[in-house]
Amino acid sequence: MRIVIVDDSLLAEHALKSYFMKLGHEIVGMAKNGDIAKELYHSLNPDVMTIDQIMPGNISGTDLVKYINKNDAEEGKSTHLMMITSDDLPEEIKIDLIVAAYILKPVTLLKVDYAMKNLK
Repeated sequence: MRIVIVDDSLLAEHALKSYFMKLGHEIVGMAKNGDIAKELYHSLNPDVMTIDQIMPGNISGTDLVKYINKNDAEEGKSTHLMMITSDDLPEEIKIDLIVAAYILKPVTLLKVDYAMKNLK
């Protein structure tokens, strides 16, 4: 699958890239904030995007997920989203987000492999 990684943490970014590549996936883009992620979403049309919950800039991870959910619905696309977070999100926030997986940091190969195998 074609994957865009959105994370401002260099450590998480490199770990995710390594794990996805070990699992045979292609990294087509990487972004440090939501503004760049939106551009990559439109220009690269990835199959999967990992999105860090807390990022610098004007667009949070949850805002980016909502934007992509809305845009996918309007354009008939189905981008698989994985929310990467250091804290478990409250249920009232999770209810508003359509994501394929939540991955709690630290990110591991096992967590990424499990999330990818469970994509629908």
